[in-house]
Amino acid sequence: MTSLQIEYFCQVFQLRSITGAAEHFHVSQPAVSKAISDLEKETGLRFFDRINNKLFATPEGEYFYKRIHQNHQQLLKLEHQMIHFGQVRQELDLVVPHMTSILVTEILMGFQRRYPAIRLNIRHEFTAVCLDMIRNRKVDMVFCAFQEKEKESLHCVPLLNTETKFCTCQGHPLAQYETVTPLVIGQEPLILVQDQTNKNTKMLKRFEAFGITPNVLLYADQAATACRLVEQGIASAFLADQVAGACPGIHMASMDPPIVRTIGAIWNKRTYVFPNMQLLVDYVLEFHKKNYMAM
Repeated sequence: MTSLQIEYFCQVFQLRSITGAAEHFHVSQPAVSKAISDLEKETGLRFFDRINNKLFATPEGEYFYKRIHQNHQQLLKLEHQMIHFGQVRQELDLVVPHMTSILVTEILMGFQRRYPAIRLNIRHEFTAVCLDMIRNRKVDMVFCAFQEKEKESLHCVPLLNTETKFCTCQGHPLAQYETVTPLVIGQEPLILVQDQTNKNTKMLKRFEAFGITPNVLLYADQAATACRLVEQGIASAFLADQVAGACPGIHMASMDPPIVRTIGAIWNKRTYVFPNMQLLVDYVLEFHKKNYMAM
């Protein structure tokens, strides 16, 4: 059974005509007839009956065509995917949470310098959205905080640890503290990191444990904006130490107990790792070994 025999069979089935199939493939009618005859001899089945000079598929012919057609569609889909991987996939689709983008800039810039021909399409979403997108294989990789449970269905490679600190401007009365609690912060005007529900649930629960309703001045989804507002003394904020540490006008104090998160590269275990994606995976693993494991 050859692919050419199958192509001839499908065309005859669809047109119900050997002559029509021969014209379609620009071959002689005997060539198509012989291909069908050889196919029937090989299988021991009869696929067509001629009634009043018209071709009609037998039940075996109907069944064979149905199965062949399904497999053919799958092969076409596979062909399109491979073309996509081999030609179009010179790009990588990545997602980074709004407030985490600064933390992974070094990693992405390093990869881009090493592989300038690979284009990085970077979107910014909330952490929950990032994880949902990678679970549903809508993007190639995300860079965000993750928990141990995520490792059950996703590849999670830790890249850096970050501590969320209470940040005030230098000279602020609370800048004298190296460690704070919600009781110390009290009714200080605050900037909270925005998530999908406009609430930083974990931070709010800390205040609730002390019976305090925090004085939230605004919610922010951009670290740069929060830093500027803190430096200007408009409000205090909870920011990653690597982010706030780059701003000399900001004083950082650890929360008691401290809030430490692991930021990592995450991709789906069921995703096909095409060549350019493998380069990114290798780079991430290299970064992990050189920087994270050395801590």
